[in-house]
Amino acid sequence: MTAKPRVKYPVQHRVESSDPGTNYVVIGWIINTVPRLEARLPLNLLNRHILIVGATGTGKSYTASRIAWRVSLKGVPVIVLDWHGEYGDLIADGVRLNPFENPVEFLNPHDPKSDVEVISDVLGLTPPQEYLLWRIIGEKGSRLDGVESLARVLETYYDDASWVRETRLSLHRKLKILATNPYSKLFSDSGSLPGDSSSVGKPVIMDLSLIRNINVRRIYGTMLLARLVHRNYGLRKSYLILIEEAQNYLGRDNPVGFLARMMGEIRKNNIGFCIITQSPSLIVDHVLVNTNTKIIHSVKSNLDLEVVSKSLFLDQDTARILPYMDVGEALLFNPSLKKPVLIRVG
Repeated sequence: MTAKPRVKYPVQHRVESSDPGTNYVVIGWIINTVPRLEARLPLNLLNRHILIVGATGTGKSYTASRIAWRVSLKGVPVIVLDWHGEYGDLIADGVRLNPFENPVEFLNPHDPKSDVEVISDVLGLTPPQEYLLWRIIGEKGSRLDGVESLARVLETYYDDASWVRETRLSLHRKLKILATNPYSKLFSDSGSLPGDSSSVGKPVIMDLSLIRNINVRRIYGTMLLARLVHRNYGLRKSYLILIEEAQNYLGRDNPVGFLARMMGEIRKNNIGFCIITQSPSLIVDHVLVNTNTKIIHSVKSNLDLEVVSKSLFLDQDTARILPYMDVGEALLFNPSLKKPVLIRVG
């Protein structure tokens, strides 16, 4: 077994480009400073989004849980999309929710056509499938009250051309699992969104691991994100939404297009995303560009090291430290800092 190289951390200083005053949360301590200096996350940067990356076991979920807890104590509602069901243990005061008891709207009963883009993105519809969905919603309108009624309509919809029949059947196959028990319980036209009645200071944790089918889990998580963002367009209230295992939504091979686009559009609506993933090379470039706070735990692969180094313009000495950082150590950068600093989360 190869011994881990001894890493000498440089003497550091917290060189801030602006004074956050008292409007920040402490996420740890800057390594190798005298006196010991806090690692701070200004609250006015939340809606400019956060990216947390790191190989398995490096402490990224713990870091995300500390941010969620401390931001919620400041009165900002926090919602965690918990892919693996681990945040209930990481955040003892969190409000853990079961998605089967908290359904989301699949179709907006007041404006179902507005959901076509989202449904098309999340289901990966072809142009003919998207057009047929648009046509059916236009014809049936408010008579469609969810995914089950949409599936029933597809079963009996008239085929006025051969392409309609082929498209109808393929679209029905994609919707069928969502309209079948137990997954039909996840989608309703009368569901309440998490955070509607949550207590201040207690992050809301949606335990997506209870949805066994990975594809359905991804669809539910995406629809929940869409509903949360849509709700906040009117409220203009600050929110932080943690997206664990974000490569399932924003991966290079199969990104949810509207979600990637939202990251650049929703800042003015005070919604912040905290994107959490093992590998920055797996996610679309749009995420790297639109996350202004980056917390980099140890990454091992050359490709990930290259992505991180380029996105933060790291010097060679700092880049060489990244593979050898201990659990709980990370590189922090945000616009309040003039250069990245090495921190220990706590």
